[in-house]
Amino acid sequence: MNFEYPPHGGSDPGTVQNGLQEKDINLGVSLALGNLLSNQGHEVFYTRSTDIAVPLLQRSQVAASVNADLFLSIHVNSGGGQGVEAYYSITDSTPRLANVICDDIASLGFRNRGTKTRVGSNGDYYSVIRETVRLSNAKPYLVEMFFLDSSTDRGLYQQVGNQGLAQAIARAVNTVYRSDIGDQSSTGVYTVKAGDTLYSIARRYNTTVSAIRSLNGLTSNFIFVGQRLQIPSSQKVYTVRLGDTLYFIAKQFNTTVDRIMRDNNLSSNILSIGMQLVIM
Repeated sequence: MNFEYPPHGGSDPGTVQNGLQEKDINLGVSLALGNLLSNQGHEVFYTRSTDIAVPLLQRSQVAASVNADLFLSIHVNSGGGQGVEAYYSITDSTPRLANVICDDIASLGFRNRGTKTRVGSNGDYYSVIRETVRLSNAKPYLVEMFFLDSSTDRGLYQQVGNQGLAQAIARAVNTVYRSDIGDQSSTGVYTVKAGDTLYSIARRYNTTVSAIRSLNGLTSNFIFVGQRLQIPSSQKVYTVRLGDTLYFIAKQFNTTVDRIMRDNNLSSNILSIGMQLVIM
């Protein structure tokens, strides 16, 4: 079960820049994310689904009341920086989701500022993290998706939109909490390239346009270069990360190095970060 907290709202706009208000972005991304996760088998709750303000403590209390196992606080940053960062509790010794969220949002072009903790006089500095840990069993994460006062970040946001950010966070949640949503062997991730259409991608992976749209929460056939789409297919698409080897990947997917090389027309064992491999 996932619990989403779109911060600010009502008379509290959060950070404001060039006609954009943080409260609107937080809510838009959270609702798009909730729709994606619901379609993928998660049970999702919100602290707010409209433009209202919710007291800090009440947010954690609601998470406890629904017995959430994950609490996502979706923010936009300000203060002269650039990029994505995520905070986790000082009591959390395995904050893998925070790292994966940063990696997946950074894949959209944002700078990766990494994961952090912040200590206050009563433990965790941020109330939403501190009180969620105190009142519930949920693991809380506070995600600062990008800096609204950065023209570079605003440009990237206007390119990928709420849906693109929601897809990146949903992908991270499914990577870490895969066992909670059932067998994911029938899905992979594909990065859109110049000239791609939903029709051409569907043909390549022997699926349908409607299936891709449904899985990714798309409301039209519009896609953009660099967008990452979950693909319903008998194949998996694996993106190579730092430290990966063909042997490690083959072992992870219970296949062989020779099979991966053959299916991907590889002439050597050399991999590059970001390379996409089809896993049969």
